[in-house]
Amino acid sequence: MEILLSRNKLKDFVFQCLCLTSPEARVVVFGIGMFVLFALDLTKTGLPDLCLWERLLGYCPPDGTTRALNALLRGNLLLAVEYNKNILLTTPIIVGILLKDLIKIYKRITACQKIKSERGC
Repeated sequence: MEILLSRNKLKDFVFQCLCLTSPEARVVVFGIGMFVLFALDLTKTGLPDLCLWERLLGYCPPDGTTRALNALLRGNLLLAVEYNKNILLTTPIIVGILLKDLIKIYKRITACQKIKSERGC
């Protein structure tokens, strides 16, 4: 029965990660994404440009956002802004969401610890 419950919890968490429905899932997904962006050097990968918007319309507003985040995570703000100026708007939003989620997680953990200490477990 315990194995079944843990499998269901894992399935629920994977679903939450896919839908970004819980603070824990958002922190995990953003953390993994930022780690991958930091670990890869996108200037040397030589990946093809597969932007559907640019192919259809000739212009893509989010063009360069991934490269901009990569440059920003590597500490190069000027290069990040050169890739895409939207990075100046999206970065504070992403950081704000992550901070809000981390505060929720911290409050949840401290509330659980308080309940456990009151019960004397």
